[in-house]
Amino acid sequence: MSEPPGLRTLRGRFLLVIPSRLGSRPDPNVGVSCPSIMKRIACVFALFVMVLPAIASPQEDAVADAVSTAFLQARQTAHLSKLERMGRNMFHENVCRRDLRLPSGLIGDVLYEASDPAALPVAASRLATRQDVGRAAARFGVGVCMQNTGSHGRPEYSVLIATYESGWISFLRIFWD
Repeated sequence: MSEPPGLRTLRGRFLLVIPSRLGSRPDPNVGVSCPSIMKRIACVFALFVMVLPAIASPQEDAVADAVSTAFLQARQTAHLSKLERMGRNMFHENVCRRDLRLPSGLIGDVLYEASDPAALPVAASRLATRQDVGRAAARFGVGVCMQNTGSHGRPEYSVLIATYESGWISFLRIFWD
């Protein structure tokens, strides 16, 4: 039984032979063996595990929903227009990494920590009820990251709420400024 070109067995291991030049004959002493493929798989798995904390948990997403609901209720109570929500937990990575570089079109933002983030602090209520002067808010985004469990056994959350002008206005502003 002949082996396919570019594949050789060496002591029970498969050896993928990679030609060094186009048109040259494969050199059986050069190639990639199964152990190095296993190392690559391990590296990909390790990268996945490192990126995994950046993915929001269902609990954080539920808290982000509660914060959004409270934010919209504060706007409705003040008889202000309803804002469009930009994703479920849009700024999760920003909050977890303490990276406050936010996309263009930002009007205002508030960062706070609480064990009950749905109870908006004064700064977040002010952001929700702020009258638009100069730039009209059309969208808002929320980011929630669970920090740790507090002294009383309840988890502590970091929350970011940001208001934005419309996407179209943000796009046009690139050319105006």
